[in-house]
Amino acid sequence: MRPVGLMCARHAIRRIAVVAGIVAVMAGMAVVPGAARPAASASTPTTCTADEQAAALAALHTFEQSMPARRRRFFRKHKSKAARRRFLHSQQAKLKKLKAAAACTLVPPGASILATVPVPNDGPLALGLGSVWVVDRANASYADAQLYRINPQSGAVTDKIPHVLGAGAAVMDGSVWVSSFATERLLRVDPTTDTVTPYPTGPTVDEGPEAVLPVAGQLWVTNHHGGTIAIVNPQDGTISGSIAVAPVGPDGALNLATDGSNVWVGLAGANALIRISIATHTITGNIPAYPPCGGLAADSTAVWSTSGGCGSGAVTRINPATNQVSATFNTPGQADDVTIAFGSVWVVTSNPNELVRIDPATNQITGRLALPGYAWGPNGIAADTTSLWIRVSGSLLHVVPQP
Repeated sequence: MRPVGLMCARHAIRRIAVVAGIVAVMAGMAVVPGAARPAASASTPTTCTADEQAAALAALHTFEQSMPARRRRFFRKHKSKAARRRFLHSQQAKLKKLKAAAACTLVPPGASILATVPVPNDGPLALGLGSVWVVDRANASYADAQLYRINPQSGAVTDKIPHVLGAGAAVMDGSVWVSSFATERLLRVDPTTDTVTPYPTGPTVDEGPEAVLPVAGQLWVTNHHGGTIAIVNPQDGTISGSIAVAPVGPDGALNLATDGSNVWVGLAGANALIRISIATHTITGNIPAYPPCGGLAADSTAVWSTSGGCGSGAVTRINPATNQVSATFNTPGQADDVTIAFGSVWVVTSNPNELVRIDPATNQITGRLALPGYAWGPNGIAADTTSLWIRVSGSLLHVVPQP
């Protein structure tokens, strides 16, 4: 799952990529020089909600009704046969485009919003200790940032812990851990005393901790500027190991996911996904891919990467059996984060703000649920045994999948 707010501090606007070399757009997907094309690809057909299809049909009807009058007006003013041919060609091209839009594949919501819990601003979320934990980053102000503890059954806020500011969050060994890029520390939050203890994630003052993930009794933390994965002992916060995955600089490791045997790391600057063996801490794969600057999710059958942080709707699927890209396709909006749950792949997007449900057997979109939120769109998604939890600007959404 993607750490929320994953772009580094030099970015003036959150989630706008600084990935050098993104210079073109092909089929709505960011194309990066040097990034290999997938070995095989699957195109997701154009999908639409009922409201979108109704609007498309209305636009088609209006245009068809206006075509004769528009043609007469143009012909009265233009006698050139070449100009008239160009006009007719443009009319037919627009008509074809409108018909294609109206012929979109209608998909159901795929899920429903059960409850909305107000949580100001934005920030990451994590599940554990019988609670949902949500950071209110308060416009990246350390003094004002808070960690909310929410009862998943009632939606009640049961605690607010001050001075918790970070990009990623996880629960392990009775504590909440927050990777705090802004403070250059990994924060340990004791929910019994509400104390916050900071730990360094490397030897320098500019490591840039981004994501945090519990793995085999340890915490793995991406140092976005340090170019490493820090292995942290959750008992005392000490660093027990370090894995170099990228050069030192502003385009290092971002997101993390595990399938139980491997940890997958997104390197947006290198346009690649790195595979690391949990048992040996060695890199066992380096897969060129569309920029992994959104979310990551993995299981034994596939790794899913999104590119919303680069302003793209791209979703990339990796086959762990071959260490190759097996499919790439687009969501209707910017693909911000992803998780795997209830037999589906779930992607939260912005512009439009939606929850997109994907069938991993076909790579087809089977649901699109409109989400509330401000201009920034959704921040992150996590799943428990029965529900999905989605962080949007100003709230936490409790979402249940539909059959």
